[in-house]
Amino acid sequence: VAVGCMDGAVGLVHYDQSTTTTTATTGCPLTTTLFTPVAKKHVKYVRNVVWSPTEPLLASTSADGCIYMYNVTQRTDLMTDDDNDEEIKLEATLTESLHLSGAIEACCFGGNHQLICYVRDTPHLTYFDLKDDMKQTKINLNQQSATTTAGGFSDHVSF
Repeated sequence: VAVGCMDGAVGLVHYDQSTTTTTATTGCPLTTTLFTPVAKKHVKYVRNVVWSPTEPLLASTSADGCIYMYNVTQRTDLMTDDDNDEEIKLEATLTESLHLSGAIEACCFGGNHQLICYVRDTPHLTYFDLKDDMKQTKINLNQQSATTTAGGFSDHVSF
């Protein structure tokens, strides 16, 4: 699980259900939780944290207008105690850092290796091609017509 925080931090959370115990008071299961913060922190609060459906990529976006993309790997280390237990470690390596013109309100991964973002107070979605050096394509969300004037609906979209 990936989480974004109000302080700009992004982290990975791993729940180890193999070490489940129960509490004496409630009988509810407890699991071991490992929180791993990623290295790069946003300047403002995190708006979105999204996983790629096809690759071990994580993207975080923020009100600061930045997109950080991470390659996430999992490693299992043998612990040094006598039980020969294994410890799972999650690592996130920053692979891309982009800055857009304003707060990023929405973000998702699309088909064909694309990251799609909406920036506040703009009339378009921005598509980033992950396989073509993050090439940007902007798609206007407002229909252009002869009656639309500058400053009208063609200049802004609200989500």
